[in-house]
Amino acid sequence: MFTLEEFEAYLQLDPGEVNETYLETLKREARVLISGVVPGVDFANPPENVQVVALRVVARGYLRGSADAPYGATSVQQSAGEFSRSFGFEANSTQPGLWLTKQDRRDLRGGSRGGAFTIDLGPVNPPYFGGVDPWISL
Repeated sequence: MFTLEEFEAYLQLDPGEVNETYLETLKREARVLISGVVPGVDFANPPENVQVVALRVVARGYLRGSADAPYGATSVQQSAGEFSRSFGFEANSTQPGLWLTKQDRRDLRGGSRGGAFTIDLGPVNPPYFGGVDPWISL
């Protein structure tokens, strides 16, 4: 999926700072989540979109519950005037384990959300009734 070095670079951590056992546990959980959206993906040689989403999901799980924010917080806002501090939470981010955001799911599916389509409601040229073309005004 991705290497320890790629993970450390993504989070801008020093070499050796990552708990490798915990990282492998999170990678295993990410594989299960990704397989639910993209069945049959080859994790030995995954496509780039799977690698990017896996790295993002594992990093999000690795960083959750840091000293700066409560468990599951996905954003922190602070201000000095009147001592304000607020936290943002995504859906399912307060539950144990990893989660996929809507953007992660879109990225795994290749960014497509369906697509436009047309329905043919009849022939290209309408038939003439009684030798008179109803589409031409006299």
